Amino acid sequence: MIKKYLVVVIAFIFMVSVISCKKEKKVQTPPKADAGQNQNVFLGETVTLDGSKSIDKDGDDLSYLWEITSAPNGSRTAVESKKDKMASIFPDKIGIYNIELTVSDGELSDKETITIRVYPETSWKVFGGDAKNTGKSNSLAPVKGKVACKLTADGSFTSCVVSSDGVIYAGNSDKSLYAIKDGKVLWKFTTNGVISAVPALGKDGTIYVGSNDDSFYAVNPDGSLKWIYETTGMINSSAAINDSSINFGSSDGKLYSLDHKGNLRWTYKTQAGIYGSPAMDEEGTVYIGSNDYNLYAVNKYGELKWKYETLLRVIASPAIDSEGNVYFGSLDHFFYSLNKDGKVNWFYKTSAPIYSTAAINGEYIYFGSNDRNIYSLRKDGAEIWRVLTGNKVLSSPVIDFKGNIYVGSNDSNIYAISKAGKLLWKIQTGNIINYPPTIGPKGYLYVSAWDKTLYAIKDM
Repeated sequence: MIKKYLVVVIAFIFMVSVISCKKEKKVQTPPKADAGQNQNVFLGETVTLDGSKSIDKDGDDLSYLWEITSAPNGSRTAVESKKDKMASIFPDKIGIYNIELTVSDGELSDKETITIRVYPETSWKVFGGDAKNTGKSNSLAPVKGKVACKLTADGSFTSCVVSSDGVIYAGNSDKSLYAIKDGKVLWKFTTNGVISAVPALGKDGTIYVGSNDDSFYAVNPDGSLKWIYETTGMINSSAAINDSSINFGSSDGKLYSLDHKGNLRWTYKTQAGIYGSPAMDEEGTVYIGSNDYNLYAVNKYGELKWKYETLLRVIASPAIDSEGNVYFGSLDHFFYSLNKDGKVNWFYKTSAPIYSTAAINGEYIYFGSNDRNIYSLRKDGAEIWRVLTGNKVLSSPVIDFKGNIYVGSNDSNIYAISKAGKLLWKIQTGNIINYPPTIGPKGYLYVSAWDKTLYAIKDM
């Protein structure tokens, strides 16, 4: 009986000890991967990948594995030190790279993916992005936009231009030219009239801008005056620039051509005021519209090559494609395509006046109309699509590296539209938008609205 009792007691103690051991066995917690922040970089920059904030609450040693899960077509980029806590990539293509970090404690693992957006080193130095006013950028703009920051002044901003080092220059109805970086004003240069012309940047960093005080200014990068040229009318026209000339129009009806020292090269007189901005081709021929209903082509010596008469004023600035065809709208509701000799290729009728300058991307043309639509036409004049906004579209479209279109409306919204005509997003500002947006470095889109605010928009 005693033996039987001892056996029972020993068995009981054994069971308790087994249960106790099971209770004391440690429960393994999975690690937490931290691949760092999404990054925006220029092509040619090395991207550092940092997994040092990954943790294992159990204190286990972690192993690391970095992998590129998606990359632009044709990319041969590989991860350097892919099994280390700190790794790197050297992107070889513009576009989006998704990088996945996997951490493991030997039993359990966790993953996190970050996005690296790679942009060309770029700048937007003149109205329309280039001398031909194509509105095309080789940089990416936001695919899912949100307002990153905004700057408010005493008056409304013009569109801005952006230098390669990220300084933004914009005119303002408070009579000043602003230099801005990282959301802060570096300096202001004040004229004696409202500035409604978009500034232009020279190769040496000189900023050129006209004012409603009838003067055209050259301003040094530090904000000091370089030189001034006086006309006999207000200057709403932005300048078209090449290595030998600076060209702009005035309300006095003249097209002016200056050298880079501020000396007059020539003028060409139209029969009414000029309020749009010129375009210029590789030969130095300048194209400009006038309130006398005509579009003019003037050669580099100031001599008329041809003119084309529409039915009403031509305020929209012309744009030139790679074959020398010229595209522009008129207040007569028509959008025109002329060949390089001034002969009509075709015209397209909208339902209202056209103030918007066209943007060109290969075979496709984009522009807005006061009938509230944004139009996409093929280069043969066939309509591809139209997007209806809530008000007039005086703003000119701009196009990013992927072919997405960005344009403002008098309904106070900035629109992002895919090349297929699908609305990607829209953001409401505090007032109408009639200037074109600007595509800046590292994916920023800059928008000027009549609420006296300059908006910086980036991807979410």
